[in-house]
Amino acid sequence: MKKNTKDYSKVFTELDEIFKYLPEEMLKKIPAKMKKVVKEQKNTEYEFYYDESKELMNQDIYLQTKDFLSIIYIMFICDKEDKIRLLNICKESDKKILESRERRRQKYRESIFDRSRKKEQKPKNEEMALTTVNEGNWFKKLLNKIKSFFKKV
Repeated sequence: MKKNTKDYSKVFTELDEIFKYLPEEMLKKIPAKMKKVVKEQKNTEYEFYYDESKELMNQDIYLQTKDFLSIIYIMFICDKEDKIRLLNICKESDKKILESRERRRQKYRESIFDRSRKKEQKPKNEEMALTTVNEGNWFKKLLNKIKSFFKKV
């Protein structure tokens, strides 16, 4: 299940709990300042339990927590060759995402132009019926509502 949050204190709570289960050699590579920030910023009311029967990336955690873990791993834990390899994978992934977005944007533009061309190709001798629109009704209601607010003041 993919879950998102805008409450990063929950992400820090999950990170703090995950740090408890990391091997000591990995934990030593994470700067003390980073661990301190995680502890200080975590949400004490949010409860997260690490399930030892599951692998780390199969835990029911926020996507942002996975993102933070990936960044921490790349910046502090992995060796130089892995860092280069992982950063290249990230660049390729970003490139594919941008290309996909551009294809969708282009397809959307083409579909808009196709619709407008079809509209232009309609026979010009079609009869168009005029309809009356009672615009004043909603406008008067809105205007009266605004005036009533000023009368109260």
